[in-house]
Amino acid sequence: MPEEELRERLERIIELLQRLMNHTPRAAYKVNEAAESLSLSPWYVRQLCRSGELLAERIDGGAGGKGEYRVTHDELERYRLEGKRRPLKEKNA
Repeated sequence: MPEEELRERLERIIELLQRLMNHTPRAAYKVNEAAESLSLSPWYVRQLCRSGELLAERIDGGAGGKGEYRVTHDELERYRLEGKRRPLKEKNA
């Protein structure tokens, strides 16, 4: 690989690292944002929220008037490290 190309790549990596170091996480994320962050579909994230396997707060608004979920940054990090929680609701067999 030519030296100039290596230099350009290194500069890009340094720029991205500087952005990451200056990034402050938000308190809570919408379902679509959480889904993108976790590389999951929004539908699946909503299912996890409904079952309690991903803790989320329901706020007023959203499509259909049922409210929207908000997932905290800490819960997203917990999910990345530990995966799903045990469901809060037991399904009848």
